[in-house]
Amino acid sequence: MFVDGLNRVKKAAAHIAAGDFGQRVNMGGEGREINELAVVFNDMVDKTEKLLRDIKTVSDDIAHDLRTPLTALRGRAELALTSGDCSALPIQVLDGCDHLLSIINTTLIISQAEAGILPASLEELDLGDVAQQTVDIFQPTAEAQGITLHFTPDHQGRLMRANRTAMQRLLGNLVDNAIKFTPSGGRVDIRITEEGGRLSLVVSDTGCGIKSQDRDMIFKRFYRGDSSRSTSGNGLGLSLVKAIVVASEGTIEVESTPGGGSTFRVVFPVVTPSASQNRFPYEGPSSC
Repeated sequence: MFVDGLNRVKKAAAHIAAGDFGQRVNMGGEGREINELAVVFNDMVDKTEKLLRDIKTVSDDIAHDLRTPLTALRGRAELALTSGDCSALPIQVLDGCDHLLSIINTTLIISQAEAGILPASLEELDLGDVAQQTVDIFQPTAEAQGITLHFTPDHQGRLMRANRTAMQRLLGNLVDNAIKFTPSGGRVDIRITEEGGRLSLVVSDTGCGIKSQDRDMIFKRFYRGDSSRSTSGNGLGLSLVKAIVVASEGTIEVESTPGGGSTFRVVFPVVTPSASQNRFPYEGPSSC
């Protein structure tokens, strides 16, 4: 009986090794030990199958999103050669390379964050200070577009242990997105509160909102909803935000109504000074 159970696991493993990741080990009557082995084995295969599926999706997305700027660069080079005027080509090539490098670097940082392999430079920081710095950076852009950008601190200097650059990237992307999708005369609000020892960061806007069918997709890499296709960006900003939140053991949720604005809420757990094992993205620009 016991050997029969091992043979079932061996047979399933052979199918999986041959590329059939749909194989699973069924529960049998060989005993508790074999069934526990089957559960662990199936869980391992589930995770491996998901990882491979995610890798394929990311690879397809990267190939699609790199093809567009590369095609544009090639078109400009051909035009310069046929017209004989190459004066603008160096600047166009530099701009195109910067765009490509931004996509590649941000994708790598997201992948590293999700895998938990980035070293962390942690410090005791005031999230309110990071929020105020973000407002100072984006205030000129908001004013130029006729948008009110307001920050309401309410956590009384509560410190959290985190990577400063990661928090700057998180806030930068959320505020940048809010401004992009808020029309002139609108408003973007940042609030920080503390309840029950947990810090809550809220970024809300009075912009175009997000369709219900898009809300489950906005944190996926390279995803751009209908309302974002006419704006700059590469569809990686919110993916990076989600990766930072997960790396910091926080949660993020979004509430939105088409035409009624959006609210992103990030909740961070209590982080004591001794909690030094967390990992964050720590390089790159403040927003994507």
